[in-house]
Order: sequence, then structure tokens, then C-alpha cells
Amino acid sequence: MVAMGRAVLLIVLLAGCAAYEPPGLDRSRSTYQTDLTECQENEPTAVDDYNAKLGPRWFASPFRRPFQVRAAIRKCMAGKGYADAG
Repeated sequence: MVAMGRAVLLIVLLAGCAAYEPPGLDRSRSTYQTDLTECQENEPTAVDDYNAKLGPRWFASPFRRPFQVRAAIRKCMAGKGYADAG
């Protein structure tokens, strides 16, 4: 049972490391890839900084972080003018 829990934890952590690209964005702009790379590089650090300020809730951040990073990347791209078509 413990080994199964460790395997699930490992999968969750590895999934959080994958590069996330928001679905349904307008990819026709010439600066899309540059803007996406910038958001992918900056937002995980911002999420980590935010989670570090949460005190006891910080311990749950390994489980929440992938979803927080995805939301932050979507917000970053929306701030750069990419409308979510999804």
C-alpha cells in the first residue's frame, strides 16, 4: 500500500514538471512562442513564492502546484492578449 502511494506521488510530481501549454489560444501571432516560453519560465516561480507565504498550507503545495501553475500560465497568456478560444 505504501509503495502504491509513493508511485502515485511520483506520477503527480512528474506531471507537475511537464511543460504546460494552454489549449485554445490563438497561435497565429508571431510572438506566441516567445510569450508562451516567458510565461512557462516565470509563472512556476511566482506560484512557488505564493505557496511559500501560506504557512501550514504550504505542505499541500506539491499536490496543488500543477493546477496553480496551469492557471497562472493561462492568466499570463491572457494578460499578453491571447484570448482563450476553449
